[in-house]
Parts: sequence; structure tokens; C-alpha cells
Amino acid sequence: MMKERNLKESRVKESDVKGSKINDSKINDSKINDSKINDSKINDSYINESCWKVRFYQVGSFLILLFWMIMIFGMSSKTGEQSAGLSFKIAKWFYSTPFRSIMKFDSFHTLIRKCAHFTEYGILGLLLVNFIHSCGIKWNRRVLIFTCLFCFIYAALDEYHQSFVDGRGPSIRDVLIDTTGTIAFQGFILLFAGKRDICK
Repeated sequence: MMKERNLKESRVKESDVKGSKINDSKINDSKINDSKINDSKINDSYINESCWKVRFYQVGSFLILLFWMIMIFGMSSKTGEQSAGLSFKIAKWFYSTPFRSIMKFDSFHTLIRKCAHFTEYGILGLLLVNFIHSCGIKWNRRVLIFTCLFCFIYAALDEYHQSFVDGRGPSIRDVLIDTTGTIAFQGFILLFAGKRDICK
């Protein structure tokens, strides 16, 4: 009788131990599942936030690029007298004693106008590269070629547009200056980004 009682008690204890182990494992599984759910929620929120930032960056880059292109078009829409008057004021403001000893005012005025062409298309190339980068494309040779070709075509169209404006006309030299400005500013990217990014 004693042996039977001891066997029953031992079986009961074993069943209690197994039950407690099962409950502990269930609790641990539930904790693991809860932690996984929390991690997934955190990851989802992080992904949504990063996607929102990328989208904002893309839209902002495109709007800035579009604004600059419209500004170039607007400057080309000015008549020859208006355009010359604006550049004349800028040249007169910058024309100081060192430049007077080097060149005449008319030559300096022409230099200011060509520098404006050079700079505005250099900035256009940078803004285009920035928009391309916002789309997840790194700067490489293809981006360089595309940027230079895009700015060249836009410069040619801009000069053609000037043929319809009073006192202005198309200039192949200006197209070459615009394209040179784009290439020069892309060279600045090359200096800062390094040669490794180009070779990819």
C-alpha cells in the first residue's frame, strides 16, 4: 500500500512539474511573441518615417530644380535692354580700382554676363544631380553624362527661346559657356565625392 501511495504521489509531482514547465514555456513564448510584435511595430514606424523623409527630400529637390529652370527661362524672357541694364548695374557695382587697371568697363561688363551664364548652369547641374540622388541613384559616369547632356539641351532651347525676345538672339558661344559651367561644377563634385564613386 505504501509503495502504491508513493508511486501515486511521485506521478502527481511529476505531472505538476510538467504542467508548471508547460505554463512557463507558454509564458516565455507569449513574451517572445509580444517582443516580436513590438519590434515589428517599431520597425514599421521607422520605415514609414524614413519613407516620408525620402519622399519629402525628392519633392523638395524637384521643386527647387523646377524653380531654377523657371528662373533661367524668366531671365531669358527679359528684353535686351532690360537684361543689359541689370548686368550693367551689377558690373558697375563690382567694377573697382583693380579691374579698372586691367580692363575697360565694357569688357568687364561682358565678363559679368558670361560669368552669369557659367554660374547659373553650373548650379542647374548641381540641382539636377541632387534630384537624381534623392531618387536613390549615386553620382557616377552615367549621371555625369546625363547631367551635361540635359543642361546642354536646355541651354540650346533657352538660346532658341531668346530669338523670339526683342533685342536678343541665339548664341552658340553662350551654349558652350553654359555647358562648360555645368562640367566645371560637376568637377567640384568629383573633388568632394572622390574618384571611387565615378568608377562604379
